[in-house]
Amino acid sequence: MDLFTLVGAAGRMDEGAERLVSAPHRRLRAEFSVHPRRAAWRPSWLTEAMDADPRAVRRLAAALQDYHRVAVAPYWARMDQYLQGEVARRGRVMAQGGVGALLDSLRPMALWKPPVLELPGYRRLVHSGTDFHLAGRQLILAPSVFCGPVPQVFARRPQAETIIIVYPALRDPVDAAAIWAPLDTRQGDAPVPPALSALLGRTRAVVLCVIADHPACTTTQLAQWAGISPASASEHATTLRSAGLTTLTRERKAALHTLTHLGLTLLSTNGSPRPTSERRTPHPR
Repeated sequence: MDLFTLVGAAGRMDEGAERLVSAPHRRLRAEFSVHPRRAAWRPSWLTEAMDADPRAVRRLAAALQDYHRVAVAPYWARMDQYLQGEVARRGRVMAQGGVGALLDSLRPMALWKPPVLELPGYRRLVHSGTDFHLAGRQLILAPSVFCGPVPQVFARRPQAETIIIVYPALRDPVDAAAIWAPLDTRQGDAPVPPALSALLGRTRAVVLCVIADHPACTTTQLAQWAGISPASASEHATTLRSAGLTTLTRERKAALHTLTHLGLTLLSTNGSPRPTSERRTPHPR
């Protein structure tokens, strides 16, 4: 089923569920009839949804909301941070090298052979063919933390104005582990002052707060407490250090991140509590 193109872009889960309940009968039937050979596996109430039984459609919407509440909502802040970073990285590639560089950056999951973008291993699920001609239509690249290893293509109608390629955003096991780590073990889930988040960006604000809460922490510790990959932690720490908000000191073989007076002033001004000595974390000796 391809429910996201059925209901359209929605800012909240309840909005998407409402659109699903209100979807036209013929479009619901088309979605639930994608795999006729698997009809025997389909639960009876989902078969009833194919016939636009209002009770069955509402049951489907409620089931999706329940799943979202358990499996997605608790981790959404992490997913959103990671996906925003992914979009920003791809955007920088396009700004520096154009559309061709952007498409080429998708290797090996997609191969840019101008003027054709190939998806090795692609198997059609909802379309009759495997060739898509843009013919002036817009192409949207949509990173996803749930997509399998092979990108998927979605164009709901033969003359759809937009073709969407959903591609896997998670390629590093460290990044995946950071997103799905238990909620009660990460300092990165602590509240961050909204003004600071607006100024620096959510992830960078989290990194700054973690350094304030855990003076003299290593990059590995910073990544663990912020809930991001070591590479991402290093990148954000470098940016903060370049802005004069943090500093890097070395003790034996350990590189330690600490807050500067300017960083402390920024945190205090934006409503973050001043770090105390009781919150210090021992660093490797």
